[in-house]
Amino acid sequence: MQKKQYVPALVLAVGMALSACGGGTPAAGPTAASAPTTAPAAPTTAAAPTTPPAATTAPAATTAPAATTAPAPTTAPVAAPAALPSGWQRYDVASEGLSLGMPEGWQKIDMDAGMLDESLKALESSNPEFAKIFDAQARQMAAAGIKFFGFDSSPDALTDGFATNVNILVQPLPIDLSLDQYTEVNVDQIKGQLPGVSDVKVETVQLGALEARELSYGYSLNTAAGGQTPIALSQYIVIQDKNALVMTFTTTEAKAATYTPLFRQMAETLTFGK
Repeated sequence: MQKKQYVPALVLAVGMALSACGGGTPAAGPTAASAPTTAPAAPTTAAAPTTPPAATTAPAATTAPAATTAPAPTTAPVAAPAALPSGWQRYDVASEGLSLGMPEGWQKIDMDAGMLDESLKALESSNPEFAKIFDAQARQMAAAGIKFFGFDSSPDALTDGFATNVNILVQPLPIDLSLDQYTEVNVDQIKGQLPGVSDVKVETVQLGALEARELSYGYSLNTAAGGQTPIALSQYIVIQDKNALVMTFTTTEAKAATYTPLFRQMAETLTFGK
């Protein structure tokens, strides 16, 4: 398997998150079939009969049992979305078979090409400050394949000049990769392409009916003023039907203790699969 030729989805998702802030195991080869072990019985010599043997009637041929049709494989049902906490709202991206719950105060920008302009105009009317931050970046994210983008729009969300956000990238897999293989490839890319990134912690988690890998790490973002803002990232990776989903939550390091538990709670509302 040529891992290094694979597109680093996590790095792409991180790049999109930062720009928006303003600021399976290969199958075993076939085995040889066993050679037949039963040889035909050697012919025996019949004893000479003293009395002509009575003629025997050959047993009637038996009818082979009718072939039965193997049952058709069943597809595991997609689990129903879990109930959301009070005040939360579920947002769907039907074209990708995904949905995510977000708490009160969070907003979603519709990343569908036909709806993006309308969504940005509505944001400009309701929240000009966030519209100024996200207009160009949202278009860039949509062009890069980001399918979902949401952010905390509560009054104190921009006190440090950074917009806490979540984005979801869905990537078709051109080759068979297990969840662990896909995670390993992307962790290698993060370490290779994000200089100064902190140690990447990888944990196996369950998001409802979905098995996932959770990645946690830090990174310093260069600001327009020439300084740096330490940020904290939580990423969740899911593979379903040869499609990889990468969900990236981003906030400042100073707010990580507050937001990280919320990120896990939001991630647990994820549904994915058509």
